[in-house]
Amino acid sequence: MSEFLYLHHQVHYTVGFERALLFDPSRSSHRFVPNELVQCLLNSHGSSIKSFKQRCRRSGLDADEILKELLDNELVFMASRGLAKRFPPITTVFKSPWTIHTASLVLSEEVGEHLSCLEAIRLRCLKIVCNDRLALLRGHLDSLVDMSLSYLSFVVPDQESAIELDALIEGHPLSTRVSEKIIDGNEEPRSGTDGQSGGSTAQTRSEMSVKHFNRIVFSLDVHREASSYNTFYNARIHVTADGGVRYSEDDPTDLIQLKELHRLMSTINNKNDVLRLFPLWGVTKEQIDVCKDCELRMVCMDARRPVRRFDGEWFHTVECTYNPYICKWKGEEGYRSLAECGVVSNVDGFSIDHERIAAINAELWGE
Repeated sequence: MSEFLYLHHQVHYTVGFERALLFDPSRSSHRFVPNELVQCLLNSHGSSIKSFKQRCRRSGLDADEILKELLDNELVFMASRGLAKRFPPITTVFKSPWTIHTASLVLSEEVGEHLSCLEAIRLRCLKIVCNDRLALLRGHLDSLVDMSLSYLSFVVPDQESAIELDALIEGHPLSTRVSEKIIDGNEEPRSGTDGQSGGSTAQTRSEMSVKHFNRIVFSLDVHREASSYNTFYNARIHVTADGGVRYSEDDPTDLIQLKELHRLMSTINNKNDVLRLFPLWGVTKEQIDVCKDCELRMVCMDARRPVRRFDGEWFHTVECTYNPYICKWKGEEGYRSLAECGVVSNVDGFSIDHERIAAINAELWGE
């Protein structure tokens, strides 16, 4: 019986400028492969082994070695014609029960009203930025328990505040609901005061961690979300002390007041209604300069805010710590900035010096 080559549906492929990412979420595994291999695979689902090998050879690949590696790692399989039809593709559509799933809230005198609005919105995750006003939480601990959050964190200014927070919630059911306490500064935790309460963990948020913009998350949900939304901004809000709603803590502009957002939530029928309020949620990596050439774009959560150019395209004013044109992270030997590679991405436009990049890659990788 003749056997044909099939791609496992759970394996996802993202083609970048220099290489491609193969991501298998069911095994939490990934690998980087030549772009040419992905092109061979995408045209080979259900084809004969002979045809696949011919495509590989035309692309300059070692067909026998490639096929063995793909089969050994279960990235493809061989079966009789028609058998693979019994295994339908995994849906790539992103679905979420939360219109807004994450919020950060600056503690203020209006904490009761703000928590009431956020409870009605139905959040999954909440971060409370306490500053030096922890006493304002007193009387609202029950409200935080009633919100039934999957994740609750507190940001406090120093170790003394972390201890004060522990004392405030000690003996209350909330003490077992706190996921994380973050000390906003460079102060080291002191001996015997690790800030733990229930299941929570104290962390120190250093200057370096704040400046590291990228978080690579190999998750099927993130991969699905990235196809339609910005995985950092989507469904997230920040609420200021006076009730202004912004994209994030670093954003200087209020988009709407929390009271008004609470009122509008009952009239929202679909995601497009929300995107009119928060357009950045819908700006995918495929729309952003440089990001659209990156093989990591479908698994990257990037805190940099994209900016829209006069031509309708999007770009970043701050350069990423990864350069997809040479496959190097900042700090690695051989790293070059975008400018050094001849890549221009700014308010005036986007351009790539392909010859310069080719010369750099030949130097780095011998290509």
